[in-house]
Amino acid sequence: MKHGISPLIATILLIGFTVAITISVIIWASSFTEKRIEETEQKIALLSCSDIIFELANVEFNSPIITATVDSRGKTFSGFAVQGICVKGSFIGRVDQIFNPLDKITFNIETKGECQEVKEIKFVPFIGIKDSIQLCNGKEQTGLVK
Repeated sequence: MKHGISPLIATILLIGFTVAITISVIIWASSFTEKRIEETEQKIALLSCSDIIFELANVEFNSPIITATVDSRGKTFSGFAVQGICVKGSFIGRVDQIFNPLDKITFNIETKGECQEVKEIKFVPFIGIKDSIQLCNGKEQTGLVK
């Protein structure tokens, strides 16, 4: 009477376990790498934001259009997220316009009738990363409306 398993079955089991462990390690390593890449991209974005310098040269409101002029002095950025505070309510908007160093650009933002009287507007610059944007918090400026 034989005890144990045959060498052929033992070899097959050993190969099966090796393949299963290898697949598990590959899956773990790829998710670990993706997470590190994401974290690195976010750090690069924050570093890119540190060089953004701009000045609000003029902000005017003629209901329902806000006209703003921005004087860009630092690194290139992709636009602004805009938040307006009104006497009654608020609005948000977005300006998709590339601002290069030394650009002085005038643009319009439509409040879509949400505001009759605007108190102030906050402009937060953002940079584009792949298919998304990274807000440059800490670089925002608030403009008082004329």
